[in-house]
Amino acid sequence: MIRMFLLAILIVAGSLHAQTIVPFRTDTGRPMIQLHINGKGPFPFVFDTGMPGVMVMRSLVDELDLEVIGQEQIQSPAQGTPVTADIVRIGSVEVNGLKRASLDASVLDMSGPGLGQGVIGPIVFETFGPMTIDFAQNTITVGAGHPPPGITSWMAFGPSAPLLDVEVKLAGYAINGHIDTGNPGLLALPDAFASQIPLTGPLKTIGKAKTIDKEFEIRSAPTQVTATIGDATIRLQEVTFQDVPVANLGTAGCSGLILHIDWKKRRFGLVKSYPGVPGAISQARPAGNGPRFGMMAHPQSDGTLAIAGTEPGSVAEKMGLLAGDMLVAINGTPITDLGGAQIRAALADSNLSLTIVRNGQTLTLR
Repeated sequence: MIRMFLLAILIVAGSLHAQTIVPFRTDTGRPMIQLHINGKGPFPFVFDTGMPGVMVMRSLVDELDLEVIGQEQIQSPAQGTPVTADIVRIGSVEVNGLKRASLDASVLDMSGPGLGQGVIGPIVFETFGPMTIDFAQNTITVGAGHPPPGITSWMAFGPSAPLLDVEVKLAGYAINGHIDTGNPGLLALPDAFASQIPLTGPLKTIGKAKTIDKEFEIRSAPTQVTATIGDATIRLQEVTFQDVPVANLGTAGCSGLILHIDWKKRRFGLVKSYPGVPGAISQARPAGNGPRFGMMAHPQSDGTLAIAGTEPGSVAEKMGLLAGDMLVAINGTPITDLGGAQIRAALADSNLSLTIVRNGQTLTLR
């Protein structure tokens, strides 16, 4: 049997109900998170919405001496010639306190800039609850209590689930596609649409792309069209065409958007990011014009603030605030009762206290 990026994921009983924030970087073109494998690491992994499990690089297999337990045929959504891949047994995968035990992963015999030590898909964290991926704040909220505001056009899981099947509405067409953050690009369309989409300049070959099972040319042309996916609209000044069966929304195309996945209801939504407050918050200074507070956070739909990180040497770092914390009160006053100006003023208090939730426990930082 040929399986598309198959991973045999063993579900662990139980789930973590508290929200956990996982920051990611995109300087490599793809979302990159830090994972511990079998208690070692961290290792950089691509967080790929087009990956239904885990793949590890051959170099990591050798470094960790992972046991090869078999082989199977795998194939990418590009539907190239299936390839044979080793399967290895992983004892545990952990990120920011989220831990999955006993997973099988395919071995990827590829290398290149921006690929890290492996690839991991959202489905690995399914048992921890709904997930919100914020491409404006570069954070993944696992166990998200509520969907972000503005999602009205929910998209049901399709035949490629856990890959995210979407309908791209563009220039009068409804084109089947995927949300695929393993693709660093904007929006790629099947070659057949090169003669259908209105272009404002010549179509040129700009390079080649390579998946695990296929290599193909990438052609690009300028355009002035708007693509709609769910509740998100994406204004395109360029579009690429490839020898692929469906459209592909990549990491660049997700910039400024929020993706929310509801595993239980088997649906997901895509919407423009709501205005955040991290800039105003990080500028708050304590009395005496000392170092700025340096907290990077973004609001949740329940009114709390999810901490994405702290600036080195800042007051927030010295207080012990960590990425993944949920800020629920300042100086005893619930965040939900404070406006932006009040938050800035409160953070400048020399006798500051913060009430946070960390891994399900309520703590006070001073």
